[in-house]
Amino acid sequence: MSKLLGLLGCHAQDSEVCAMVHWLGRGIRTLQSAVPMAKPLKDATYLHLRRMFKIPHEYQYAIIKSYPKVFSVFVDIGANQGQTIETILLYDSKAKITSFEPHPVLAEVLTNRYADQPNIRIIPAGLGDAAGSYELHIPTYNGFVYDGAASLDYEAAHWPNKDLIFGYDEAKLAISSLICEIVTLDDFNLKPDFIKFDVQGWEYRALLGARSTIAKHEPLILIEAPCERSMNLLNEWEYKEYGFVDGRLRPGRVCNRHANCIFLTPSRCRMLDMSSTKS
Repeated sequence: MSKLLGLLGCHAQDSEVCAMVHWLGRGIRTLQSAVPMAKPLKDATYLHLRRMFKIPHEYQYAIIKSYPKVFSVFVDIGANQGQTIETILLYDSKAKITSFEPHPVLAEVLTNRYADQPNIRIIPAGLGDAAGSYELHIPTYNGFVYDGAASLDYEAAHWPNKDLIFGYDEAKLAISSLICEIVTLDDFNLKPDFIKFDVQGWEYRALLGARSTIAKHEPLILIEAPCERSMNLLNEWEYKEYGFVDGRLRPGRVCNRHANCIFLTPSRCRMLDMSSTKS
């Protein structure tokens, strides 16, 4: 839903807009599930149009523009089709981006796409709290592969449901699995200003594996649909939730739990305030 909000330039706190976007998203998913062979064309068109019209895939990333010279080192956890990479580059073409993608086919596509851009590094692995080999579960509905909903959590991979697709038929849902590599963020000695988690129910374990990196650098953390355990963990680390409204951060919850949520430490928030004052 947050992707459509970004496309429309809307904010998640508007309940009427959220309802409209949810209905629209449900219709799009229903249509694409009916024509699964069109997925490669859909993905290529999506990338081309966003590049042509300079459209961020989610509106919260405009925070990079609103608070200049604060964010330069990004960690993208759950790269999928490269949506976050493309959005960051809209605001800062020289940003240093390290992206993790456990699906080997998607990781290879991204590696080839950005091979000539030394500021972008694609790592073909997922993140967790310990290194190892795990099963990645990928949902397919009526032959349409929902690779963006792939998860290391088997239950979380059952993402397509009656609330997301008109005329949903459970018999058309299939879950395939493949072995992928898992590493911890703390193994990479990165110095991020901004970390995005979009890992379909796995963010708690990914956070645990990033504990030292987060404690040392206090990056802004953006998580799609954070679970209660992740919220509690971030609270223990002195992170507080913020919303991004009208180009500025606002303390407290202004999104629903199915949207992107932003978390900051007090010191990182002060840094953003200073940047805003100077800009």
